[in-house]
Amino acid sequence: MIELINVSKKFKKKEVFKEVNYTFKENNIYLLIGENGSGKSTLIKLLLKLINPSKGRIINNLKYGYCPDKINIPNYLTVREFLDLLQDIRKCKKKYNHLIKLFNLSEYLDVAVSKLSKGTFQKLLLIQTFIHEPKLLIFDEPLNGLDNAMQKVFINQVHKEKGNKIIIISTHYFEKYLKINPIIINIKDKTLY
Repeated sequence: MIELINVSKKFKKKEVFKEVNYTFKENNIYLLIGENGSGKSTLIKLLLKLINPSKGRIINNLKYGYCPDKINIPNYLTVREFLDLLQDIRKCKKKYNHLIKLFNLSEYLDVAVSKLSKGTFQKLLLIQTFIHEPKLLIFDEPLNGLDNAMQKVFINQVHKEKGNKIIIISTHYFEKYLKINPIIINIKDKTLY
């Protein structure tokens, strides 16, 4: 469970959230929706403790996997080197082979990250999020760059992962997720609905 208790966040004079109370519970998929600038990315950063609230507190002690909207990976690494490095850092017990097959990345294992297309790079970001089986999965616009077939693969995988996890997805394409019965959180007017 993750709890936001009277959370407010300001950047200089701009108030993003005001006294928000919300509980994220396991075995649920949450979709964060809202216009650009509504606070979706700020909420994600608060949940990951990348930034602190101006007021209030957030209770979250879960191991997490995070798929950002943008990330810099050293260009000289191959896909295999990057995933092996992550596996060593995160002390994963399971190998990532099943994820490579699932996201059709087998033929790219020895390709430098810098040579990947946008869609292939996005698949790599999804794999690195799932790789260590965390209790909290957070995705920021995960469908970007994916074709329809891969979007369905991702959504099906998210549904399979649901179990005893909390899954949070920031998206502009909420209608694509409706078949997996998510809880939709609309961020507007400095609060969550």
